[in-house]
Amino acid sequence: MLAVFGYFMYTLFRTDNNVVYRVALIVGVIGDFLGLSLLLVLLFYSYKKWHESGHTVTNIILSGMIIFYVVLNVSIYLPQWLPSDIWQLRGVISWLALFVLWQFLRFFITSMIYGLVVKRPEVGPLVVLGGGLVDGYFVGRIVSQRIKAAVKDAKQMTPYPMIVFSGGQGEDELISEAQAMRDYAVKELHVPIEKTRLEDQSRNTFENIRNSSEMLHTPFTFYSSDYHILRGATLAQQQKVTASGRGGKSPFPYRIIAFLREFSGVMNIKKKAQIVWGSLLFFVAMAVVIIVFR
Repeated sequence: MLAVFGYFMYTLFRTDNNVVYRVALIVGVIGDFLGLSLLLVLLFYSYKKWHESGHTVTNIILSGMIIFYVVLNVSIYLPQWLPSDIWQLRGVISWLALFVLWQFLRFFITSMIYGLVVKRPEVGPLVVLGGGLVDGYFVGRIVSQRIKAAVKDAKQMTPYPMIVFSGGQGEDELISEAQAMRDYAVKELHVPIEKTRLEDQSRNTFENIRNSSEMLHTPFTFYSSDYHILRGATLAQQQKVTASGRGGKSPFPYRIIAFLREFSGVMNIKKKAQIVWGSLLFFVAMAVVIIVFR
């Protein structure tokens, strides 16, 4: 991939190939704009992750790289106040932004395919991942769709499977998310209470998967929102937990924003890999610029 990237960069900067140059320039500008938007989203959610999980070296490096790319990307559209040698970095930064766009498209397509490939489980147990509560007590529309998806599958199994509701109590919540989800499932969907268990210590998806696995000691199917399934599956794989995910439907407008947040989450799971790839692409592009403009 690095070789293809390097050759494409070289072709782009060859001014004798006007058609290729113009097409690549148009694609580059569009991709640059979208990639820059994604970089800003990554920066925002990386900062939140950095603030929540601590100022680790990896988080600092990744956030620093994103800031560096964003600042340089924005600067290339300003008047040429930079020296010409430095201003030629516009191609480097633009194609790095395009790389981020490519990563997002991979993530989006993989999420769609994963949702289609994973079929209804034949046996339990099932785990429903929690979310924020309404008025501190009640599950909202998005979480209720997760519960409905799990119960729909459970009703087609014989015997009726065990359903674990996983979610701790947030600072602004009056009961645990697990308790609120079970109350909803029992009262509204008539789930037998003896077929439910609570995992009420989790604070995030990583802990949802880990704590549920430690409670069950067997492979399971987890239920979350459709946009969240791939990250859950990635975190399960990271912990060597055998689990597959099924998604509850979410409103389309909300899904767009949620996919951006999930993309940032998946990128942050493998921060070191993103740092390595970002650095490699930067230096390859730099080498091409130096060779072309020497």
